[in-house]
Amino acid sequence: MVAAAAVLAGCGSSSKHEASPPYRHFHSRPDLKPAVLQGTRRVGATAPGYLFLAPKKNVAQAGPLIADDDGEVVWFHPVKPGAADFRVQRYRGRPVLTWWQGVSTKGVGRGKYEIFDSSYRRVAEVHAGHGLAGDEHEFLITPRGTALVTVYQKVPQDLSAVGGPGNGFVLDGIVQEVDVATGRVLFEWHSLGNVALTESYLTKMPKDASTPYDYFHVNSIEPGPNDTLIVSARHTHAVYEI
Repeated sequence: MVAAAAVLAGCGSSSKHEASPPYRHFHSRPDLKPAVLQGTRRVGATAPGYLFLAPKKNVAQAGPLIADDDGEVVWFHPVKPGAADFRVQRYRGRPVLTWWQGVSTKGVGRGKYEIFDSSYRRVAEVHAGHGLAGDEHEFLITPRGTALVTVYQKVPQDLSAVGGPGNGFVLDGIVQEVDVATGRVLFEWHSLGNVALTESYLTKMPKDASTPYDYFHVNSIEPGPNDTLIVSARHTHAVYEI
């Protein structure tokens, strides 16, 4: 199978009076407006299967999108305000489609997680626990029917040790394991209290004192040996076993 590198058509325009983003038209479903994908060059063979995308900028409608190697739409589900991390996972022994859905601001997401079956029907809607909003960086379903999710929480913090204000704010990087069926939080870990602010390589402080210092920035979670979790953090340049 030969793939073509795909780009969103028309997104590179710098015209002062830009037209609306182009989208595919379907006579049977005029309500759907998936992004137009254009092949730019052939880059070689891909693995068998489809391409899973979640276009969310400069598009008529955001949402998870499945396309073939020619950019033809196989399935599209419009969502507001946007989606990310669209992929195939397994839940209860069967393949499912999963994605994060919500608002993303400067790399920090506040939203929920969706699970759809192979017939494109919702199986579950998963939320982070304890009143927190789920982040877009990780939603990993485990063989035991739980989900590993990332959360960013803004909390007051003395930042003087890292050159910031004494009455500033920081983003606490949180890892949760949530039971998909019940929503119960089975495990929760916080970067604050476990990883010092001084371990961060992020030296630039926010200009606005009310903007939190993202000292940790949890990127991914993976099950480790002996019931541990492997957590990677961007701004400490480190991987942790917890």
